[in-house]
Amino acid sequence: MASAPRLVNLQILRFVAAALVVHAHAVDLSQRLGAAPAGLATGALENFGAAGVDIFFVISGFIITRTAGRARSAGDFAVSRFWRVAPLYFLASLPWIAIRAAEGTLTGPMLIATFAFWPAAGPQVVAPALAVGWTLSFEMLFYGVVALVLAAPRPRPAVLAALLAFAACWGLREATGLPTVQILGNPIILEFLMGVAAARLAPRLDRRAGAVLLTLGVAGFAAGLVHGFGRISELGEILPGTLSLARAAIWGIPALLVTLGAVALEPATTTSQIPANPGPIRRGLATLGDASYALYLVHPLAFYGILQVVGFAPDLPGDLVILAALAACPALALAVHTWIERPLLARRPRLLNRARDRSILSVRTTPPSSPT
Repeated sequence: MASAPRLVNLQILRFVAAALVVHAHAVDLSQRLGAAPAGLATGALENFGAAGVDIFFVISGFIITRTAGRARSAGDFAVSRFWRVAPLYFLASLPWIAIRAAEGTLTGPMLIATFAFWPAAGPQVVAPALAVGWTLSFEMLFYGVVALVLAAPRPRPAVLAALLAFAACWGLREATGLPTVQILGNPIILEFLMGVAAARLAPRLDRRAGAVLLTLGVAGFAAGLVHGFGRISELGEILPGTLSLARAAIWGIPALLVTLGAVALEPATTTSQIPANPGPIRRGLATLGDASYALYLVHPLAFYGILQVVGFAPDLPGDLVILAALAACPALALAVHTWIERPLLARRPRLLNRARDRSILSVRTTPPSSPT
C-alpha cells in the first residue's frame, strides 16, 4: 500500500485520544487503591476519558478512507490491516488470558472475542480477555467491510449494499436483541462513517474553518463535562448497543469536529509537502501519537501490576496517582512501540511479498476506486 502524506496533527490527536483513555483507567486505579479523592476525577471527569475511543473510531474511518484506495488489492489491504492490529494485540492479551484463567473467568466466548475479534459467539456479547480490545472488534469489522468493497467489481453499489446491510442489522438488533446483530447493527459504527465523511469533507476546508470546527468540537466535549453524559461510557451499555446511538451523538459528533479541525489546520494538508521539521513540541507529540496504539494496549497491564504490588494505599493523593500514570504510561508505550511494535510492523512488507509470491493475494495493476 502506497504511503500517504503524514498528518502531524492527526498523530497528535491520536495521542490525546489514548491519553484520555489512560486518564479514565487511572481514575479507576486511584479508586481501587483507596487513594484520597482526586480533583481530576470530579463529577463527569471520572469517566470522560472513555471519549478517547470515539476519537479513535472517527480517526480510523478518516485514515482508512484516505488510504484504502492505494492498496494493490483487497487482499493486500486485509493482510496489511490485520498485521497492523493483531500481533501486538495478541501479545498484549496473553498475560490477560493467564489472569482470567487464574480468576476462573476465562470462557470460550472470551477467547473467541480475543483471537477472532468476534464478541458475539455466546448467548450474549462479551469483552475479550484484554477488555480494551472490544474496540478492535469494531475496527476489524470495519476493515472487513472495506476489503469487501475493494474486492467488488463496482465499489459504489457495494458501499450501498454495506450500508443497507448495516441498517437491516440495526433494525434486527432492535427487534431481536441477538448477539450477532448487536455487533453488526451497533450504532457505534456510525463513528467510523463519520470518519469516512470527514475524509471527504477535509479537502474542502481552509484553516479558518478548521479553527472553527476544532473550537466547536472542544465545546461539544466540554458541554458533556458540564451537563453530564449518563452511562454512555459503560461498556455494558455499548457492546450490546443499548446506548451506542446516544454515545455517537454526544461524543461521536464532537470527535468528528475535532478531527476535521485538526486536519484542516494541518500545513499543506492536500499535498505531500508536509514540513519535514514540524517543531520540537509537535514532533514530540506526534511521536507519542505513533505509540498511541501501544499505549492503549499496555496501560491496563501496568495498572494491574501496580494493584498487585501496592494493594491498598489510602494515604496516596488521588491526583498524584492519576498524574503519575499519565506521565509513566507514555514512557512505557514508547518502549513497547520501539522494541516490539516497530519490529513487528517492519515485517509487514515481507509478509505481503511472500503472500503475493504464493498467489495468496490477487494483485491489481490499477489501484481500485475509493471505498466510498
